[in-house]
Amino acid sequence: LEGELVHNYMHQLELKESRAFLLWPITVVHVINRRSPLYDFSAQDMMDYRFEIVVCLTGASKNMGTTTQSRTSYLSKEIMWGYRFKNVVHYSKKEEAYKIDEENLNTVEQVETPLCSASYMKDLEEDLKASTNILCTPNMSASPTDLSLPEDSSTLSRQGDSIPSSPSLNRTGTQRSFGWNFKRFRPEKYLKTLEKKE
Repeated sequence: LEGELVHNYMHQLELKESRAFLLWPITVVHVINRRSPLYDFSAQDMMDYRFEIVVCLTGASKNMGTTTQSRTSYLSKEIMWGYRFKNVVHYSKKEEAYKIDEENLNTVEQVETPLCSASYMKDLEEDLKASTNILCTPNMSASPTDLSLPEDSSTLSRQGDSIPSSPSLNRTGTQRSFGWNFKRFRPEKYLKTLEKKE
């Protein structure tokens, strides 16, 4: 709209390796942790929110010493959740050298990725750790396959023996790659259900 005021918020994304020699293809990695502005973003948020990631590559020529800068950007709708670039560097035993598959430089492959945000996964992990004294097996260890709850308060449900070939959004929980459907578990709520039954 004419006269509309648009706020611009800028955040620096920390990179795993901020310096690199471009001898062969590299993948620039930003780890999503508590300091990351993407920490609270889920797959659904990536589709709903409007933002842009601007990438600047600055380098110097080995021969001339001149500085060059290249820039590009990615809109939120261009980000592919649950994909990574295919490995294009392979060792050839026949030639005894590393070879680069140039045809697949831009090829991506699907990887097992939760659809919820990193913060939600951390909360879930902390909830499960806090509830180990309630949901423990005889050997005092708990794993997603060992957990047992009353049927009406179950937070884990098996979705089938086969792993889904493509991720799907689920508003009631998070469909993990290994077939479990996680919902938020609160130990306090579980304790209340036990008290009611007694």
